[in-house]
Amino acid sequence: MKLDLYQVDAFANKIFEGNPAAVVPLDKWLQKKIMQSIAQENNLSETAFFSKYAILEDSVTGSKYTKLIPYWFERTGKTEFYSKQVSQIGEELFCKYDLERVFLSGYARRYLKGELYIV
Repeated sequence: MKLDLYQVDAFANKIFEGNPAAVVPLDKWLQKKIMQSIAQENNLSETAFFSKYAILEDSVTGSKYTKLIPYWFERTGKTEFYSKQVSQIGEELFCKYDLERVFLSGYARRYLKGELYIV
């Protein structure tokens, strides 16, 4: 099986800034053990797998915003929010709420593209 793998600098407008992360697009979900092995082999703080059918997400990444954004909408009436990390890195996250779903976006720059072969 051949998989594409991208290394990106997440939350950055330029390469070599932000947080390095691996991104692996999938046609179908792999076994959890294989995905964990790929992540471990790349030794980055984040490795994201996604499918055009669904996104599996752990609780450390963006899922907290799916609770925070509706919470703040109820108090402010706003549907768009901006989050900025106050460290030197200064990561940015843009959040939009359409009363049914929370949409998250941010900056990333591709740094590397490669192929994985799983045999």
